Amino acid sequence: MEEDLQKLYEITENMTGVVNAILKNKLDKDIVLDEFKKQKQAHYNKLLENSVKEIMKIGNELDKSVKKYESFVRVKELVNALASAGGQYRQSEMLQALKELQNVLPKVQKVNIDFEIVNLPNMIKVEVLTDIEETKKCFENGCYRSCAILCGRILEACLHRKYYELTRKDILETSPGAGLGKLIAKLKELNVLFDPGITEQIHLINKVRIDSVHIKQVTFNPTKSQAQAMILYTVDVVNKLF
Repeated sequence: MEEDLQKLYEITENMTGVVNAILKNKLDKDIVLDEFKKQKQAHYNKLLENSVKEIMKIGNELDKSVKKYESFVRVKELVNALASAGGQYRQSEMLQALKELQNVLPKVQKVNIDFEIVNLPNMIKVEVLTDIEETKKCFENGCYRSCAILCGRILEACLHRKYYELTRKDILETSPGAGLGKLIAKLKELNVLFDPGITEQIHLINKVRIDSVHIKQVTFNPTKSQAQAMILYTVDVVNKLF
């Protein structure tokens, strides 16, 4: 429930920024626009349309108590009107409804994650720290699939390095295309210990990776809790490796 409300609040903030941009650029009028402004107008309207879809999805998942947020219903009405109104825009009304919605939604405290990784080998330190910083930004902005993909990158870099330190062999040369599962198996053969839960984490990461590059009928989208667990587990694994 709290996660849905936090996501809803973040969406309304984004929508407010889009509506303000429409008003600032005077794209809320039913007038003849040049080609550049038409493209900009279409871009902003597409952003609003996508936000509405997210709001509708969250609205269907929220508890019945959300019905008390009258402005939530109002936002959906206004956005539906925008989608079907052609050139007759009502952004000022939408902006007011968004402000009302932000006022009535309970403020949910954002989750802070400890991203600190210590004792990284110098050969991979810059690369891994860059990925960690990007993972942090993705999590803070609700890009949970990106978090999973970056966790996979971090694990691969660290597991490759650990294997090299133990064997003085580059597994990318001896076993091209070795994935996370094979890396874990190889390191276990070298008596490197991992928590039992690593298999499940690798499965989730690989599922996100596959769905991100191949069209699927049902795409796996990690929840905020799943993304948080992946990040915490990744940090824990890396800290235990070195």
